[in-house]
Amino acid sequence: MRAALSVVVLGSALSLAPVMASATTQSVSTTTYDFYNAGGSLFDQVSNAPHYYVNGLDLTITALVNGKQGDVALRWDGIGATNSSLLNVGEVTATESLVLSFSKAVSLKALGLSLWENGLDHATLSWDGKTISLDNCNTGFWVNTFALSSVTGTTFTLTGTGLLTSFRLDRKST
Repeated sequence: MRAALSVVVLGSALSLAPVMASATTQSVSTTTYDFYNAGGSLFDQVSNAPHYYVNGLDLTITALVNGKQGDVALRWDGIGATNSSLLNVGEVTATESLVLSFSKAVSLKALGLSLWENGLDHATLSWDGKTISLDNCNTGFWVNTFALSSVTGTTFTLTGTGLLTSFRLDRKST
C-alpha cells in the first residue's frame, strides 16, 4: 500500500505514577485514510469540502486557488485543487493549496504525493506558524512519500510553490 496521509492521533489518558497521585501520559493511535474506499473515478469529481470520518477523527479538505476558495478535485490518482477555469487541470500547481483540517490534534508522519517529479515539483507544508519545504524525494515511481517528524496540529496547508509544480495528495494511506 502507498502512504498518502499517515497520522497519529494525540490524546491524553490519566495514569497513576508511584511517586505522584496522578500523571498525564499520551495515548497514541494511528488513523489511516483511504479517500476512495474502493477505487476512484477516472475523471475528476469536484467537491467544495469533502469530509472523511475514521476512528472518531474528522478530516475536511478544502482548496485555495490563487488565494481564494477553490474546489477539491478527487480522482483515482489523488486529490488536487481546481476552479471553474477550463485550463485548471485538477492537480495542485503553483499558488494552489489543499487545507487539511482535523477535529483533533494529530501528528503527521508521512505525506504521499502522486505525479511528483523531482526537480520540477516543489511544495510547502504549513501548520501553526511553521513551514517546511518538500522538494526532492525518491521513494517511488508513481507516488513519492515524504517522511515527516514533529508535524503536529489540527490544520495543515499543502501548497504548490514551483513554476512547473503539478501533483496530487495520494489517495491512500497506510
